[in-house]
Amino acid sequence: MTTIPVSKSKGFISKLPFSVQQEIKRRRAEKLFRERQQKQLIPSADIFHNSIAGKLASLGVSAWEKTVVPATSLLDDDVVTWRHIHPWLDNFMECGHHEIFRCCKCCGERQTFKIGCSLKWCPRCSWKISKRREEKIRVWAKRIRNPIHVVLTQKNFPVLTRRKLKEHIGNLQAIRRTKVFSSVAGGCTTVEITNIGNGWHLHSHWLVDAKTIDSSQLAIAWGKQVGQEFAIVKAKPLASSEYVSEICKYVAKGNEIAAWTAEQIFEFATAIRGRRFFFSFGNLTKMAKEIREQIEFEKPEKKPCDCGASDFKFSIQDKRYE
Repeated sequence: MTTIPVSKSKGFISKLPFSVQQEIKRRRAEKLFRERQQKQLIPSADIFHNSIAGKLASLGVSAWEKTVVPATSLLDDDVVTWRHIHPWLDNFMECGHHEIFRCCKCCGERQTFKIGCSLKWCPRCSWKISKRREEKIRVWAKRIRNPIHVVLTQKNFPVLTRRKLKEHIGNLQAIRRTKVFSSVAGGCTTVEITNIGNGWHLHSHWLVDAKTIDSSQLAIAWGKQVGQEFAIVKAKPLASSEYVSEICKYVAKGNEIAAWTAEQIFEFATAIRGRRFFFSFGNLTKMAKEIREQIEFEKPEKKPCDCGASDFKFSIQDKRYE
């Protein structure tokens, strides 16, 4: 079969015979079609998860470490043990490999559900956390009259550490106690992390119940808080509930994490472990119990089996060893 030279330059292709140009277009169309078909077969969350897992595996970070306990006497031997280094890494790698089976005790019908790792940055699991948060915020947003969407940013930095995150979250708590937030009755904050090639960027989205927030004063106050002359901020009054999705964002998007280097992914994952990235305060915190009760009351009843029974037996199986 004759190989047709293909160049990214449109000028080169335009100089080829018409039949060759048509063949190039046909092959490109077929390739694009195959890629689309493949992406439809594999959900995007799985693609991002597998990409991240592959990069982490390439680092050679062992989940277990051999340790030697020296013998206490000449008659004894050294004791070799194994220590778990990164349990979270095991959980992430195994996400989606385990399944839970629900079997109806009445008719024997079986349904299968995947078990996730529940890590806040996992592309397969983060949407569940966001969905639960969104339910809570939507209920609260309907009860307030003056919703304002606030965004606070700060300058990028080269290395993401647990100390840097602690400092940032402390600054968010401190800014709430300043005069610029004096009219705020309550609200919530979510922190988002990005890295598009020019360093780590921390910013926060707020939804607050306040009569007004002066953007110019907020820029000065927040800049002073983070050690800058001024900072880029936004304070925009809102009239609809569409902004709720902004407040319920993931700590980092799956497609962005998948684009990072293996070292950046590991740096990010180890830095955010155990850190909270969503905070509520004021009247939202006071209403939390009432809001949870309302959400629970409005939830639809659990769907029974087709036979009408609601008594099930559950079992877990590892797909890798089938």
